[in-house]
Amino acid sequence: MPPCSEAPMLTDDLNFSGGDIVLAVRDSKYRVHKAVLGSRSAILAELSLSAPQQTYGGDKLPTVQIYEDHAHFALLLHALYDHDIEKYLVEHRRIIGELAFGVMGLAEKYNVSKAKEIQAKFLPLIKSDWPSTLTGWDSLERQISLKAAELDNIDALHTLDKIYPEPACVIQFTHSRGFSLGSPAPSIPDYLPAAFYHLARLPPHADPDDISLQIEDLAEGLRTARKKLLSNRDMICLLHGLHHIRAVAGRIACVDFPKRARGFSGATEEEKAVMLNWWHTVGAEKLVGPQQRDLVGGLKFLIDALGEGGADSDACSAVLRKGIALPYRKAMRDFLNKEREEFWSSLKEYFALYAFFS
Repeated sequence: MPPCSEAPMLTDDLNFSGGDIVLAVRDSKYRVHKAVLGSRSAILAELSLSAPQQTYGGDKLPTVQIYEDHAHFALLLHALYDHDIEKYLVEHRRIIGELAFGVMGLAEKYNVSKAKEIQAKFLPLIKSDWPSTLTGWDSLERQISLKAAELDNIDALHTLDKIYPEPACVIQFTHSRGFSLGSPAPSIPDYLPAAFYHLARLPPHADPDDISLQIEDLAEGLRTARKKLLSNRDMICLLHGLHHIRAVAGRIACVDFPKRARGFSGATEEEKAVMLNWWHTVGAEKLVGPQQRDLVGGLKFLIDALGEGGADSDACSAVLRKGIALPYRKAMRDFLNKEREEFWSSLKEYFALYAFFS
């Protein structure tokens, strides 16, 4: 992933004809107002007091050299001017969490007032990228699938990893948000469970810093996570989640679904045989097979197969529709839907996210 300094920012609107100070950030210069800087940061205001005069746009103005990441500082300036920063971020969905983390670090360094308001400017896009509801997650997954189909060739599929958000940086950003640790009932950010779930479904080598990651993996549409951004506590949360995902998948695959299928009173023995044979050859493999890490996606595939089929499950669905009456299929589909919804609603507990506040 390119460093944030390579992320282009729309900075033309950070040059004001009436500005009375120039901030030189790396290779860019911004003509801004001392009054705006001073009203939000005493530290930035003090920098102008001893700044040398330089010519800018035909005027002699105090010029301050700022040795910070360009993208982070430009976004901070936009926030100080109360600009809508969403338009600067939509083209950088993968690194929004990293950009937010960097900006909040600068806000702390320069003792910017109303930092919470700046922080809040990032949240709508982060919440959009990491939905709190299962409906929102399914919608995002459909969007990604359609994009993958649009990029259906080896040369283009690797760009999926650059287009869609990376979970570790948004988890890192959460640590910077300054929650009250003394609260008796701390509120887990509603975007955090989805970020941890996506992290859990990635294979161990899905990390741009892992030497075993191959370009062929990215060409198959694999997305990655920068695990070096995670703390030890994050890794403990991740391990908790992986344990619970496997436990839930095993319970559904090996115990609850077969028991429910055998006990359904409205099906013939022949229908039950078809259902259980399908489950043992397809269903259980989809949940607990050696390459299966996405329980939510696996359950969605099976639910579609028990209905009228989906993009990936038409062949399975045709077999079930031929051998099993609708009421039996609907009962088992409802069972899997309920399990899927309960699993999603329990992600905070499964990943032990309250450890963030211990």
